[in-house]
Amino acid sequence: MWHLDAQEYAAQLLKVLPAAVYVCDAEGFIVGYNDRAAELWGRRPKLGDPALRFCGSHRLYWPDGRPLPHDQTPMRDALVSGTVTKDGEVVFERPDGSRFLALVNITPLRDAQGDIVGAVNCFQDITERKRTEDDLRRSRQDLEDFFENGTVALHWVGSDGTILRANQAELDLLGYTLDEYIGLPIAEVHADRATIDDILARLSRGERLDKYPARLRAKDGSIRHVLISSNVRFQNGQFVNTRCFTVDVTERRQAEAALRESEARLRMLIEALPAAIYTTDKAGRITDYNEGAVHLWGHRPELGSGKWCGSWRLYWPDGTPMPHDQCPMAIALKEDRPIYGAEAVAERPDGSHVPFAAYPMPLHDTAGKLVGAVNMLVDITERKRAEQSAQQLAAIVESSDDAIISKDLNGIIATWNAGAERLFGYTADEVIGKPITILIPPDRHDEEPEILNRIRRGERLDHYETVRRRKDGSLIEISLTVSPVRGTDGRVTGASKIARDITERKRAEERLQLLAREVDHRAKNMLAVIQSMVHLTRAGTIADFVSAINGRIGALAHAHSLLSQSHWEGADLTSLAEEELAPYCRPEDPRVRVDGPNLTLVPVAAQSIAMALHELATNAVKYGAFTSPGGHVSIQWSRRADGRLVLRWTETGGPPVQKPSRRGFGMDVIERMVRDQLEGAVQFAWRTEGLICEIELPANAIAHSARTAAE
Repeated sequence: MWHLDAQEYAAQLLKVLPAAVYVCDAEGFIVGYNDRAAELWGRRPKLGDPALRFCGSHRLYWPDGRPLPHDQTPMRDALVSGTVTKDGEVVFERPDGSRFLALVNITPLRDAQGDIVGAVNCFQDITERKRTEDDLRRSRQDLEDFFENGTVALHWVGSDGTILRANQAELDLLGYTLDEYIGLPIAEVHADRATIDDILARLSRGERLDKYPARLRAKDGSIRHVLISSNVRFQNGQFVNTRCFTVDVTERRQAEAALRESEARLRMLIEALPAAIYTTDKAGRITDYNEGAVHLWGHRPELGSGKWCGSWRLYWPDGTPMPHDQCPMAIALKEDRPIYGAEAVAERPDGSHVPFAAYPMPLHDTAGKLVGAVNMLVDITERKRAEQSAQQLAAIVESSDDAIISKDLNGIIATWNAGAERLFGYTADEVIGKPITILIPPDRHDEEPEILNRIRRGERLDHYETVRRRKDGSLIEISLTVSPVRGTDGRVTGASKIARDITERKRAEERLQLLAREVDHRAKNMLAVIQSMVHLTRAGTIADFVSAINGRIGALAHAHSLLSQSHWEGADLTSLAEEELAPYCRPEDPRVRVDGPNLTLVPVAAQSIAMALHELATNAVKYGAFTSPGGHVSIQWSRRADGRLVLRWTETGGPPVQKPSRRGFGMDVIERMVRDQLEGAVQFAWRTEGLICEIELPANAIAHSARTAAE
């Protein structure tokens, strides 16, 4: 360790230094540092801290990002081997994670005998300086890259007229190597002496050249037309060098010459071609047209009077009016660009319309100035008709519920519409390019060769009923129509197939047969019921007999009407009750209450309940609640836990009731219908205030769907 006075001296020295400085003893322990070092470290380490040696930073890194352990730092090298570090670069990391690049200078300290007793490190933050240097270096590199690799030809010329520097684009333009080109007098490169003399004179006066036209002679003797943009770099008022940008316009000049020739040929073509062709000046005034244009326009416009187009009126393809100053020719002239195939509709003076495609092309003089345009109008009436037909056909095919498929003569699927996807379950991507046999069950594979043979002969198959297989393996009955597809030469190239699902039709046919059998059965059953009704009906007179029979047949008719609406699957109990009461009161009549859960009765139960309700209503009209204005009838039903149906007929407010002395036919009908046909039970309660009839039916009297819903 140093003597105390030396340490105090060092501490005073550290404080006044503007750079960050710290001192280590021979063991690497920090024995002193200044405020700038603490600021850059981001902390103030304890002097002599045995846990902190060689540097007060949190972490250290080499400039390339590799970690630099404290015991491998340049400070350690200075203490161990006396190494002096000059302008070394190290990255310091503070405890908060921030980093900076430091320039370090480390010098070992020796005593009088020359032994190393410590070392001092003077370091400074050079992060911003380094960033600036890197930016300058990159900028310099970018400029060099721009000069050397730019696609525009560049060269410098000295005050004596010799070439000082040139990039590769310049060398490629003229065919020289760098050694051949540098040092050449610029006048030797120019084909016109007067031109280069004028260029150098202008530049010497400090003028800027912008796209100055010139001709350069390449090494092989060929002439290149160029546009030169240049200015001079002056230093202290002295001409140093010019900086020249050279743009090769040889091809453009050649194109201008070709354009002049093209204009001459165009004039001949305008006179000879049957297409509608016309020209305008740059303002859009028509300057010439041919007979094809006269035919399309339907009249001969006066030259110089009409603008942009000689048509009577113009329309957009959707039918809305198109102002002439928005037509393709007008746009081509305004924007100085060709337009290819823009569509519009011309109206002739006679009112007829002609759809056309326009191909306006701007025309330029040799200087590149717009002088007018030429336009060709192509009548696309037939194409539009074909497109419309194709679109209509495509829409029909795509929207069809039927499967529409095309295949080649080898049975390979070519097209597949949405109907086919719905019918067979395959997407178009899954089947196009695959054999049609993927849809045919194995036991029907012999059908396809016969179909293809008939198609090759040009035959058509109409409504051929067969079975095909879906993607999921299920079978489907279809009606198949197959037609040959012919090419433009009339030869058969494939087949179009329309497949229609006839599953529902087959089911309908089956249902029709079942319904016919059902009607036969119902008719026989109805005749038996009516025969029994006639046999059992008793009446004092023929008129009473007819009235009784008519009422009972009407009750059956109401039940049958409801059953027919459900295709004989059952009758709604609420509707059935309202139908039977309808002859005696309106549905909204407050004297009647019909209440119960929604239930559907099987046909036989519906007939029986209809007859029972008819008999009860007839009795109420003759003797019960319906004979009095204050009488009320309630029909209510419910289901028991075991599924049985209980229907209760309750009368109140009518005349006093007494149990009849003899059983009437109505009671017999109700009991026979409920007990004998439905295996149910009936109870009558002849109360003074009114009749109560309770009918109990087994669970199977309720249609299955109604039972399931209720459960």
